[in-house]
Amino acid sequence: MNRKATTPLPARIGALLRRMFQAGTGIRTPGNFTPYFRYRIGKSQNDWHLYFRREPFARRYYNECFNRIAALSGSDIYRFIGFHYERYPDKTDFTRFLHYELTDRLRQKLPRAYRDKLLTALHWVTEAEGANQAQPIVAAPSHTLHERMEALFQQAEEKLHLAAGRLPTGSIELNNRSHEDKLIQCLILLKEVTAPAHVAKSEQLFKRISDIDIATILHLHVEHFRDKKIPTIQKTIGQLNGQIRPNHPKVRKLTEALREFFYE
Repeated sequence: MNRKATTPLPARIGALLRRMFQAGTGIRTPGNFTPYFRYRIGKSQNDWHLYFRREPFARRYYNECFNRIAALSGSDIYRFIGFHYERYPDKTDFTRFLHYELTDRLRQKLPRAYRDKLLTALHWVTEAEGANQAQPIVAAPSHTLHERMEALFQQAEEKLHLAAGRLPTGSIELNNRSHEDKLIQCLILLKEVTAPAHVAKSEQLFKRISDIDIATILHLHVEHFRDKKIPTIQKTIGQLNGQIRPNHPKVRKLTEALREFFYE
């Protein structure tokens, strides 16, 4: 009588242990990751969200985060990261995640174009950490790693400085610098303009705009903001946004005037 071939016991035990480990750690569970970058399930749209046809596994999700960065231009990389940074509640955790992920990926052998995009993202992280007055999380394990990171920062700084020098800039100046905060709040209210319900329900004036877009405009075109870094301006915008009182008569009047101007 022929006996049915069986898998050797050690191999069966190893496979069982792997399945138990994967189940216990959630490796094989879709959606079991920290969503630092916002995502949606469905057909891709023209916005800053990540899109997946079905709930992604952790590895695919994290790879897509950095593939999206690599597909963008320099200024759009800033806007993309800024969009998700604004919406993630723990800013320090967000910058820490990007810092370590980018550092790890930049140690790998990468195409030059892909590496340059990650360096641009790393430059955003260093500016954001500086704006938040973040302290070093851990000491560098060796002088070699520290020197490598310094070299990466310097390369990114040089590339962005060269790119910024080629951008067309304005020379807008306020007569009274005490109006700087009011100007920012006016731009915030403009960003939030929505159509009346009888015209287009819930339609916003801008299809896509974020605080980092406003910060970039101010940095490039308004003299008083040129000496401030974009993440610093972005942080100020967030603070001033929190000070706006929607029910204040002046705010309501301006909001209604902007809505009427665009939709009536």
